[in-house]
Amino acid sequence: MRRLTLKQKLFVNEYIKTKNGSKAAMKTYNVKNENVARNIASTNLTKPNIKMTIDKVLQAAKYNPINSVHNLIEIESTPTKKITGSDKINASKLLLSLSGMLIEKSTTLNYNIDTYDNYKLLNVKDKYKKLIGKRRG
Repeated sequence: MRRLTLKQKLFVNEYIKTKNGSKAAMKTYNVKNENVARNIASTNLTKPNIKMTIDKVLQAAKYNPINSVHNLIEIESTPTKKITGSDKINASKLLLSLSGMLIEKSTTLNYNIDTYDNYKLLNVKDKYKKLIGKRRG
């Protein structure tokens, strides 16, 4: 097993802090483009030595996804006004993300621009803006 490079170690530390691979890649590799950062994060998170290091750090912090899921189920079944549905969804996504079980579905737009006039291109642009707005919101 190869040792982690300095940048990979920084990526792991940032990933543990943010729980977000793209943000960790943007900060560690000084990348401004989110797509590039997402690709870097995806590549890093599939490398066995990086994944193993993340698992070791989480184990050292006594993180156990099964216990966390049980705690979440207990919280969800206990009625309280302090925890909203949104909180429960975010907690579930976070737990699944940390355990590597969250698969986010991405939507792509496939258009042959050569066949579109200006009106159709503006419609595509509007759809793109709405799609990006939904992802950020």
